Amino acid sequence: MNEEGYLALIMDLIPQHYKNLGLPPSFESCTRDTFTESFTLPIAHIGKIVNQMQDVFNHLHENQVSHGDLYAHNILFDQQANIIFGDFGVATMQHMLSDLQQVKIKQIEQRALSYLIDDLLGVCVEYDQNSEPYNDLQQYAASLR
Repeated sequence: MNEEGYLALIMDLIPQHYKNLGLPPSFESCTRDTFTESFTLPIAHIGKIVNQMQDVFNHLHENQVSHGDLYAHNILFDQQANIIFGDFGVATMQHMLSDLQQVKIKQIEQRALSYLIDDLLGVCVEYDQNSEPYNDLQQYAASLR
């Protein structure tokens, strides 16, 4: 869209092979991600998803945008763990905020990412749970808090 005074994001249609990573929240789980009962991911896929999410947040923050709703149900993924991050309904532009306010918002979103990592590690396949990449992601999540 290129109309003066309007900001818009136009995206291609999402391929049908993408699925929601998580379930919509409930009153019991509103601050944590939930997944179907039998859902699991190998650590390689979890790592790839985390790396892509970090890239997304770096891009958004470099452009002074806050997403404000980081949950697994706002992430679509495919069999190769490629993601599409959506639901920008509460996203905000930060350009009118002070530097300190922008830093604080970034910290909040980093904390949300740390919880996403914890939740993804909770659905990690059992044979990967004592691996070095698993431990590295645990440490990374802790460093974001």
